[in-house]
Amino acid sequence: MCISSAHTPTESGAVCGRGCLMAPRGQDVACRSSVQGFGLIELLVALALGLALAMAALPLMLSLQKTGVHEADRSVQLAQARVAIARFERDTRLAGCEGCPFSAVGGIVDASAKRLVLLVREQADAEPLLICWEMVGSNLMRRRGLCPAERPASISTALFFDNKTMLEGVRPGSGFLYRIGAGVVEASLVSVRSWAVDAVGLCLRLAPNAGDSVTTVVSTGPVGR
Repeated sequence: MCISSAHTPTESGAVCGRGCLMAPRGQDVACRSSVQGFGLIELLVALALGLALAMAALPLMLSLQKTGVHEADRSVQLAQARVAIARFERDTRLAGCEGCPFSAVGGIVDASAKRLVLLVREQADAEPLLICWEMVGSNLMRRRGLCPAERPASISTALFFDNKTMLEGVRPGSGFLYRIGAGVVEASLVSVRSWAVDAVGLCLRLAPNAGDSVTTVVSTGPVGR
């Protein structure tokens, strides 16, 4: 006996191969799909969820961006500090009174917690120059001038023709330290015993911007060595 796989038509209609109800014989009705797209409500819900996620992530993105900027500023400041320290140590090593037109003992002309004035011979056959390192506000300055014929009664900016800002963002607590022998002496006593100073320390408390964490950098430069 042979069994056919075709669906048996009825008066009300037949089922097609895709499971759709076919119209009765003699009628022409197409088989339609029931697939539908997104409605307006679903679209609005998706937009609201996306906006909520963006608003939640915005503070984190801004915080990460601010942290990145601060770290970049700190890296630049530390690089400038290394340059300033190298120049400072070079000046202290070259300090000396040889060739000075006025009577001097040692390479230190004036010393305090915020200022250091040296006699520096940048070249062996050249006359010494006045080199001043000074804390001015939040800046570390290096001044350079000709050595006067007589010892100056006071150190003023008029003595210098070259004034450079070596470092910015120097915070309170920064200054110069003076070592005589194995001990550190008060800056107020150095002017009396400046000839005995073996080394000068430079203590820098650095922060690129107000409110940033402070990084402390300390360097020591031997005098006349």
